[in-house]
Amino acid sequence: MGIILKVEHQNWGMISPYDWQWDKFELSSDGELHIIVRYFEPVIDCVVKVSERHMEKIKSLIPIEPIDEKIDTDDGDAWYFEAYNEDSKLIFTRPMDYIYGIRPLEKLGLI
Repeated sequence: MGIILKVEHQNWGMISPYDWQWDKFELSSDGELHIIVRYFEPVIDCVVKVSERHMEKIKSLIPIEPIDEKIDTDDGDAWYFEAYNEDSKLIFTRPMDYIYGIRPLEKLGLI
């Protein structure tokens, strides 16, 4: 099955040993969610199944229009989003950046 959503979440704050560094999510159209979480050590890698109800919720939160808003901050966590339709065509992308105050991206990031 094709990927419908890729998300990367990075720690852009000060990192000390054993702190969370990043996580990556890939959601397939069949509801398979691949999660990779990186701490200094170890890497956590797992696959879970997302219910149809939650799949519909996630799909409803994916923006279609570009969101070019830049957030001026020096610390925190940053997000990257890439979404595809059923034909594997890219329908939304947001380069790695902060999402503070951008409601559609905050809602998607909280799922």
